[in-house]
Amino acid sequence: MAQAKVPQPIPLTSPPPNQGTPRPLPLPLPSPPPRSTTIYPPPYTLPMPHLTTHTTSLQPTSHSQLHLHLSHSCRQSHCPHPLPPHQPRRRNPFTDFIANTPLPAQWEPFTLDRYTGETDPDEHLKVYITHVALYTSQDTVFCKAFPTTLKGPALEWFTTLPPYSIDNFDALSHMFSTHFVGSRPHQTTTISLLGIRQEQGEPLRAFIDHFSKATLRTPHLNQEMILQCMALTLQPGPFANNVYLHPLAFMHELKLRAADYVRMEEMQTLHTNFCNDYAATTANPTPPHHPPPS
Repeated sequence: MAQAKVPQPIPLTSPPPNQGTPRPLPLPLPSPPPRSTTIYPPPYTLPMPHLTTHTTSLQPTSHSQLHLHLSHSCRQSHCPHPLPPHQPRRRNPFTDFIANTPLPAQWEPFTLDRYTGETDPDEHLKVYITHVALYTSQDTVFCKAFPTTLKGPALEWFTTLPPYSIDNFDALSHMFSTHFVGSRPHQTTTISLLGIRQEQGEPLRAFIDHFSKATLRTPHLNQEMILQCMALTLQPGPFANNVYLHPLAFMHELKLRAADYVRMEEMQTLHTNFCNDYAATTANPTPPHHPPPS
């Protein structure tokens, strides 16, 4: 019985099967360099004596709290580079851009009566805008100078506005007029204008002044509607007949035409009074005064 052949291991220097070129031996790995025994100081860090391993309960909840905590730690440990102090609380409702805007060099203080909340807020806004427009057209200046025109309850309302809530004058004026809407005067309507009639014997000048002031308190009126109401409320007479025959398009044209009739009416009144006084003196003449005989 033939003995089985035991396969011999292939040496590393011998060529692998089916290859004719020998495979080189692997190079030995380099030994690691010896570890240095020099001890270097740890990097500089901000000391936080109050922070412990239980950071979940002491972790600041916002950037401002973290800033304040680091500043307090640096002051206690005499840090060579302390953090800047915490920013003070905002005392006005303006944004930083408005709060840091300087007033014009030629700025003059507001000399009219300051608003207290008892009169028309829209009228105060118109007066204020007219005053500020003399010096600048910057929206930021309109916002920054507005609190100087308030006092009493109006100023108290302004100080209660939340910080950083005002970034333009349109928003400020809307909030102002909305808050003091109860101080607006009663606005007349077209029906109210028809109720303003020229009384018997009322001078034309007085009636036109009264009617013109009423139209200023009536919003959303066009010129045609105003002139129609004026024609219906006049007393019959020469001026009313002229308005009926020659309709006008604008209120200022009616006032120019009425000026001639007002002058004629006043001259007629003056002439009538003079004639009445003259007739009274001729009817009852004053007897001549004779001095007593000496």
